[in-house]
Amino acid sequence: MKPYNKEESKRIQIRRMFNNIAPYYDRICHILSFNIDRLWRKRLVELVAERKPTNIVDIATGTGDVAISMAKKIPTSQIVGIDLSEEMLKVAQQKIEHFSIKPNIRLLCEDAENLSLSSNTFDVVTISFGIRNFENIVKGLSECHRILKEGGSLFIMEFSTPKHKVFNVLYRIYSKHILPLICLLYTSPSPRDPKTSRM
Repeated sequence: MKPYNKEESKRIQIRRMFNNIAPYYDRICHILSFNIDRLWRKRLVELVAERKPTNIVDIATGTGDVAISMAKKIPTSQIVGIDLSEEMLKVAQQKIEHFSIKPNIRLLCEDAENLSLSSNTFDVVTISFGIRNFENIVKGLSECHRILKEGGSLFIMEFSTPKHKVFNVLYRIYSKHILPLICLLYTSPSPRDPKTSRM
């Protein structure tokens, strides 16, 4: 979400944005990534499963896709999903109940930079497409380190800008012009539904 206005904290703006787009978030992600995001998440879960973790924290869990996939792949694990957006967590809870995996996952609405979780408790922490939204990345990573057991693992999945000149230009055009237009189409209220959230 760029640029951020200076009148409010980044944290407040991020929470509001994701609360507004929560009902459309999954569809937007799949469209904007051409469904490649599903493969990225699958690969992340495979890497986590190799560690055979018992206790996992999924920060910026959003609508719960990674947490749910880990619960399925590692059924003996206990997973805590953390997100700043109440509305995103509501969608995640609906998915958890739909897949009947509620005992494996606990959802908490918290700021990743000020976690209530105990220190030295978790085997793995994951962050998928969320670290860019931290207000203070150093503080957020410090919290991850605090809650991890000695020898624990932190997995971060995030976008990067292509280094190849041609793909770099195409990426910038896509992210600056096409992506915002698609988001606007999905989040703008229809004339018959004035209550629909706007991004």
